[in-house]
Amino acid sequence: MICSLAGCAVQVYHPTRTRAEQERDIKICDDQGYYSSPHDPLLAYQLAYDCLEGKGYQRRKSRPASVGSARPKA
Repeated sequence: MICSLAGCAVQVYHPTRTRAEQERDIKICDDQGYYSSPHDPLLAYQLAYDCLEGKGYQRRKSRPASVGSARPKA
């Protein structure tokens, strides 16, 4: 699930929550982060992520780049 927090996108997941529960939690934490720090989007993002982490959410690990995707050396 992708969570839009303070203009940034982060992928988070919770192993036991339904999609509806995840959407509700993300909305609550996103709102909490924004209202706690409306003029500092980076702080709002961190507050929202901390809220989700407190509810047991984890960041999705990014996928490694495929071997063939690297640019050739000049």
